[in-house]
Amino acid sequence: MRASLLFTLLVGLAGPPLHAGRVSQEARETKPQPPPAPADELAHGWAQWRGPLATGVAPYADPPVRWSESENVRWKSAIPGKGHSSPVLWGERVFLTTAVPFGDALGPFIDDAPGTHDSVPVTQQQRFLVLALDRSDGKVL
Repeated sequence: MRASLLFTLLVGLAGPPLHAGRVSQEARETKPQPPPAPADELAHGWAQWRGPLATGVAPYADPPVRWSESENVRWKSAIPGKGHSSPVLWGERVFLTTAVPFGDALGPFIDDAPGTHDSVPVTQQQRFLVLALDRSDGKVL
């Protein structure tokens, strides 16, 4: 679960205690409060899909407007397997997910398991990994 979602859930679950199925007088008089604004560290990172505020905007970032194979690229790092999730930037780390094939090749078959979202034939078992990279040089930690 993403940190901000977990934080929101925990904040939402915290509140005046219920006693024997009855709401306390304090709970009846207290108006619900919105969750607090993201902590400074959250606002400076990219801890979830669509960024720190779930808006697709990084309020403290100044990304380049142009880039290419050689322009505005700090580092490149070979990552095993394939993935399509959003990276997580947290402090001096970049976290990535990847699926790395292993074992013998399988005769292609269509996986119809719950949650399957495409019709690409399965040809290999996959090992799902989370990798941490150093944000300054891209080395896998």
